[in-house]
Amino acid sequence: GQENNERQDLSYIEKVRFAQQLERRFSRDVIMSALSVYKSDLSNMLAVGAKISVDLIEAIGPAHGVGRRNWMSLADVVGDPAQLDKARAVTQHHQFAALSSKDRFEAVARSLKPGALARSQDTLLSDAGQEIGRITQSKQKVTVTIDRKSSPEFAEFVLNELPRLFKEYRQSR
Repeated sequence: GQENNERQDLSYIEKVRFAQQLERRFSRDVIMSALSVYKSDLSNMLAVGAKISVDLIEAIGPAHGVGRRNWMSLADVVGDPAQLDKARAVTQHHQFAALSSKDRFEAVARSLKPGALARSQDTLLSDAGQEIGRITQSKQKVTVTIDRKSSPEFAEFVLNELPRLFKEYRQSR
């Protein structure tokens, strides 16, 4: 287990699931050693795994980049059966599966407790369901992010069109 943990770049929830599997056969001391975590970290991990249903974790997936705090917040919220039902309803939406795992986490989080669990971020999808960018909004600003590796032509198009769009906006006022 320790070798696999070191070899793979496991997300937080993958480590939680791994700890749950290890707990079936080993003492907590062995698990702490295998995962290189402290007792309190292991307790938190096992609590997260116990509070969030397996079906919800599997629907969301590994969610690389979603850290411990976000998973712990989600675990606290879905302890309420009504909130768990809301979360499960989000996973049944037809576009949910097309999202990246991290975006699936954020979609569930936004539906449960806007602001505390999730940033205001929307994924822009092409008609084919491919991610073409992200929009993050706050009270102060709107940020549009386009991955140049996956959509270099679109990124260039947006950069070229922004000055024209701003000019058009100014003329319309």
